[in-house]
Amino acid sequence: MPAIDEFSLTTVPIDLYFNKEPLSKGTAFTWERDNKHYLITNWHNVSGRDPNTDNHLSPTATEPNILYGMFNTKGQNIGHKHRISNSHPSELS
Repeated sequence: MPAIDEFSLTTVPIDLYFNKEPLSKGTAFTWERDNKHYLITNWHNVSGRDPNTDNHLSPTATEPNILYGMFNTKGQNIGHKHRISNSHPSELS
């Protein structure tokens, strides 16, 4: 059985933005497979829509185009978080 990375068992706080405007906060977790790392979160976080109705969650119908994740650092600085963003829209939804 492959070893489970301890950071896969912790949540990653995420901040969702439209350009420079904060929209919402959520959580995600990381997953590693074949030496690639993935950030896993719920669809409504990246789409800005209700999964049951497909209606926008925001009254302004704004959808996030930037996601910031606060990641723990391994090694000597364990507990120190660093911010990583993903702003490519096709990779958010």
